[in-house]
Amino acid sequence: MERKTDFFNEVHLMGQVKHVNRNLDKGVASIELATYGQHVNFPTVLCLGNMFSKADEVKEGDWVKVVARVETRRKVVGNGEETKVDYRQGLILISLDKVKSLGEKFFGNDAGTDLYESENLVALTGTINSFKVVGDKNNRAQATLYCMNGRFRNLIMLTFFSNDAEALVKNFEKGDWVNVIGRVQTIPSTKSNTGRKKEVLIGRRISKIETANPELKEA
Repeated sequence: MERKTDFFNEVHLMGQVKHVNRNLDKGVASIELATYGQHVNFPTVLCLGNMFSKADEVKEGDWVKVVARVETRRKVVGNGEETKVDYRQGLILISLDKVKSLGEKFFGNDAGTDLYESENLVALTGTINSFKVVGDKNNRAQATLYCMNGRFRNLIMLTFFSNDAEALVKNFEKGDWVNVIGRVQTIPSTKSNTGRKKEVLIGRRISKIETANPELKEA
């Protein structure tokens, strides 16, 4: 398939609906999924604008295929001289479809099996803003990636685990165009036992590319 843009930003999730929440006043709905694999994660996807009604199409227990995008927002937190800029990112729904079990998929609607596929994939193309080793064990690096979404620019944050994080980081410079494949991981958002969580992006592969757009090469 021919790429229509130099930037790419998609998250593919397939899993079981755990919670559906709606805020009619704000016109925002959210769908929490359970994705299975080596680890179980519980990413939440926001349904905004004309995607709000998608939350009415599913219920807890349904298995669905979700395509989303990563969006970041800049927020100033704190008061007075103790303020700081906090970048937060979330998953915004693009499309949602119910999926059949593997039995239904291969043997028909009366197959009588409740085994389903699960998927957790992040695919990004953008430019490196920063890439640095974090911690003192040389096994973890953090990247920020510029990725346009229409006329909006997202600063997407990813974590990479490596046996030699310094060597990984040295392969890239600010402004490099890269492809990234990763996954969504959910972790507690606070140290208190509130049950709140946040989505972090774990990079699995990162590779340099050449942009096909001459104007972007000069930017």
